[in-house]
Amino acid sequence: TKVVFRSCKLIPTMAVAYFVYRERFSLVQNVSAVAVVSGLIFFGYADMTADTKVSTVFGMALQGASVVCDAFLPNLQAALFKVGASRLEVTFYTNMYVFFIMTLLGGGSGHIVGAFNFAMQDSMGGVLLLLYTIVAYVAISFHMKVVEKFGSVVAVLVGNAR
Repeated sequence: TKVVFRSCKLIPTMAVAYFVYRERFSLVQNVSAVAVVSGLIFFGYADMTADTKVSTVFGMALQGASVVCDAFLPNLQAALFKVGASRLEVTFYTNMYVFFIMTLLGGGSGHIVGAFNFAMQDSMGGVLLLLYTIVAYVAISFHMKVVEKFGSVVAVLVGNAR
């Protein structure tokens, strides 16, 4: 449910682009977005009403809040590209912002200590962390290129398609 629900990021991303950055969308883009999100809403409703209830209203609300908050980042990245920032600058400052927020959240919950202990106990953990970092850098580079060339909404659609 979480993966499917995260795909609803399209509508909040479009809303932020429209209200904050005054970006306009064609009728086809709007109809496509409504069709995608309608299917996802039906999926979420079916999951909540099934006999083996996996999701709760509170869980869905948290997912919704996460999706809305997550809609700001690709729009901010697209705006930075429009004012002439390089891909390296946008990647660096985006990652520094996320690092700061995630360090606060991870440090407060104790997850950072757990990750550090895991990497220290198992030598393969450090190797996997390095491999993940390299793969993430490549993925972020491709994502930034899509945002730079096509904008935030297309980047969200590409992210959802993967």
